[in-house]
Order: sequence, then C-alpha cells, then structure tokens
Amino acid sequence: MPRLSEFELIDTLLKPLAVNAPGAFALSDDAAVLPESPAGAALVMTKDALAIGIHMLVDDPPG
Repeated sequence: MPRLSEFELIDTLLKPLAVNAPGAFALSDDAAVLPESPAGAALVMTKDALAIGIHMLVDDPPG
C-alpha cells in the first residue's frame, strides 16, 4: 500500500468525517469553531506542530 502524504491522509480519511460539521470548514484550516456555549459565545480552537528538519534545523536556538 502506498504511503499517503499528510494532505492525502486528511482528504481520504478525515474530510469525509467533517462533511456535516460546519465549524470544521471542510478541514481547510488549522482551526475549528466549536458549538456555542450556554453563554452564547463561540470557541475557536487551533492546533499545530513544529518539526525539526521541516520548520527549523536541529541546531537552531529556541529564540
């Protein structure tokens, strides 16, 4: 079985699960709007990662 890239994996396995979730924005962003709370406010959540060798070099200082 060929190995899927990150975006192929999202398109193939995860996007179908988000079809009826308007706050997921068809998984086209790194954020989602969660349903309104009892106070009437919406909550936006995001998650991302940094990977050595992709976003930075192994010897890069943290600053």
